[in-house]
Amino acid sequence: MDMPENIHEQAQALRDVASGYALSKALYAVAEARVADFMDEAPVQVSELAERTGSNEGALYRIMRTLACLGIFHEHDGHLFSHTPVSRLLRADHEHSQLDGVLFRGLEFYEAYIEMPHTLATGASSFERRFGMSMFEYLNADADMQTRFQACMKSDTRAQQVGILEAYDFAPFASIVDVGGGDGTLITAILRRHPDTIGVLFDRQSVLDQVRAGPGGVPRRCELQDGDFFTAVPKGGDLYILKYIIHDWQDEDAVAILQICRQAMDRSAKMLVIDAIFGPPNVPNTALTLDLSMLAAVGGVERRQDEFVALFDRAGFALSRIVATNSPLSILEVMPA
Repeated sequence: MDMPENIHEQAQALRDVASGYALSKALYAVAEARVADFMDEAPVQVSELAERTGSNEGALYRIMRTLACLGIFHEHDGHLFSHTPVSRLLRADHEHSQLDGVLFRGLEFYEAYIEMPHTLATGASSFERRFGMSMFEYLNADADMQTRFQACMKSDTRAQQVGILEAYDFAPFASIVDVGGGDGTLITAILRRHPDTIGVLFDRQSVLDQVRAGPGGVPRRCELQDGDFFTAVPKGGDLYILKYIIHDWQDEDAVAILQICRQAMDRSAKMLVIDAIFGPPNVPNTALTLDLSMLAAVGGVERRQDEFVALFDRAGFALSRIVATNSPLSILEVMPA
């Protein structure tokens, strides 16, 4: 059999994916050590970073030079490194910091993927196989993980909300209900931009207890209401937001959530489902990676546009338009049918 001329490139492509965990854990290690927090604009010696973070100098250099090839840090001659726009997002004090997201994904999420063969064989959640309960049950039982999960969601929203606020005009709505809104990062950003609007942050009691106890909180114009969106959501809002909610669930549960929202809404109200949408086949798309996370973590699923439309139709909604954002997410605006 003749060997293809590019067999080495083809084999390396497989090896790169198979070894992806090495990059994931390398990134987690420098994030956990807070390396980025000890860097400013000027290049800094690895020896200084190692001393300030309690790291082994040789190991730190080898990790950082690898990440630099991916645009995370920039290497200079003499074992010097400086920030790139990407590595600055690892700083805890960055306005759009992604530190908490990197840290959360490097622990339980990472460990859950060990059970992916079980998921392949059964379709069941890798997380539940690994930890003996669903991820949402785990969050309710473990306050520390709940805190880290909400911090992860906050870091995601920090980056995504810029595109959401630029793409969609929230000014016409006097009252907005953020369903499953976590720590209120998105609704807070909306209310700060629109001072005449009032809001409701709706989530589980354990989540809102942390919001009440936390240092930031939400604006006074935002009421906190706890509950279960499979049972009821606050009534009377002009706009309802479900960001990163529908993708957590298979179709039957997704329809149930949408129907509960429909029952709470007046005929003139609108709803925004903010999620990733699949693009064409064989083209890299953030939704593909998110879909694997949903498969492994909670048994949820990312969807195509026509699949969203089918859900809306079953729940009594009609899709009015899709608004693209300068982020991996799209805004699906729907109204009661």
